[in-house]
Amino acid sequence: MADFLIAAVEATLDITMPELAERLVTEHGVRATPATLSRLLCQRGFMYKKALMASERGRVPIPEDRHAWRTKRQPLMREACHRLVFLDETSVTTKMTRLRGRSRRGRRLHAKAPFGHGGTQTFIAGLRCDRLSAPWVINNAMLSCPGSTGRRNTSMTRS
Repeated sequence: MADFLIAAVEATLDITMPELAERLVTEHGVRATPATLSRLLCQRGFMYKKALMASERGRVPIPEDRHAWRTKRQPLMREACHRLVFLDETSVTTKMTRLRGRSRRGRRLHAKAPFGHGGTQTFIAGLRCDRLSAPWVINNAMLSCPGSTGRRNTSMTRS
C-alpha cells in the first residue's frame, strides 16, 4: 500500500490528502483518514511544501526578457536608484476578536466580542531608497467599501 501511495504522490506532486484517500478507496478498497496518510508520507521523507512558480516562466520570450532586464535595466537602476519609486500598499483591521478557543469536552465556549467596532484602514506610500514619500491613509479597504459590488472603489482614488 505504501508503494502505491508514494507512486501516486510522485505522479501528482500537488495531490491533497483527501484526494489521495479517495484514490486509495477507489483503486484498492482501503479506507484511511487524510491525517494517517500524511503521517505515513512524512515518515517516508515527504514534506508538505509548495513553491509556486508562474507557468509563463517556460515560454520563449520570458528568458530573453529576463536577460534584457539583468543586462540593460538593472545597471541603469543602480546608477539612478534615487529616481526609483515603488508604490506599496498595506492594510490593518481593528477586528481583533479571537474566533476560536478551547473548552472542556462537552462544554460550550462562551466569549465576548465587541459589536460594530471593527474597521479597516489602508496605508499607501511611495518607497524610495532614502525615504518614504506621499503617505496616504484611507478609511476602508482598497478594493471595497460599504455597499460596493466588489468593483474598485473609485471614490477613494485621487484625480
